[in-house]
Amino acid sequence: MDKNAPIGFFDSGIGGLTVLRTAQEILPCNQSYIYLSDREFAPYGDKSPEYITKRSDVCVMRLVSCGCKAVVVACNTATCVAIDYLRKKYTIPIIGVEPAIMPAVRECGQNKILVLVTPACANLEQVGYSKKNLRRLCDNLNAEGYNIIVSPQTGLATLIENNLGNCDILRSACKDILDRYPDICGVVLGCTHYIYLRPYFEELTNNKIKLFDGNIGVANRLKTVLSL
Repeated sequence: MDKNAPIGFFDSGIGGLTVLRTAQEILPCNQSYIYLSDREFAPYGDKSPEYITKRSDVCVMRLVSCGCKAVVVACNTATCVAIDYLRKKYTIPIIGVEPAIMPAVRECGQNKILVLVTPACANLEQVGYSKKNLRRLCDNLNAEGYNIIVSPQTGLATLIENNLGNCDILRSACKDILDRYPDICGVVLGCTHYIYLRPYFEELTNNKIKLFDGNIGVANRLKTVLSL
């Protein structure tokens, strides 16, 4: 492995930039990066597994052709659907991102936790590189006395992608979610696009709810895998 080679990131749009930003904060400053946005074929969240796998494969292939020493699937949906396929096909490290459910459970205990995901992520047999069924995991935790609500968000990633600079639209989207799910302790932002909603959730709740995403876990995993 060429230690000076770049690290590749891809997502269906701007969501994965949040993962890249966290990696830049945590990894050594001498690392270089290539970011691939597959926006022409977005969104992934409401597509079939076959479609998502095909697009993910195309993205990884392009990043590998650029000489990347590792690729981050900076998209929860693509991780859910395609991570196993990609790891079998390519020899370089493939790092995924998954909903930060267990960190939320550790912090919130048995208080109400809202897990925001795309429809494709919510409906899959297996989710993430943990190979755990998302709904089964949450059902099992609920059976143990926890209070976890999985909420697929149709169209939310596209709304964020197309309105990143429109504070009123994004604030309204967050308010609609909070109105539907009162008295929550924490929100798991289970799509990298949803991380852009963090300041609006904080504003609307006066920082009284906890927000969780998988970005730090991805950056730390990269650091370990690449021995940085």
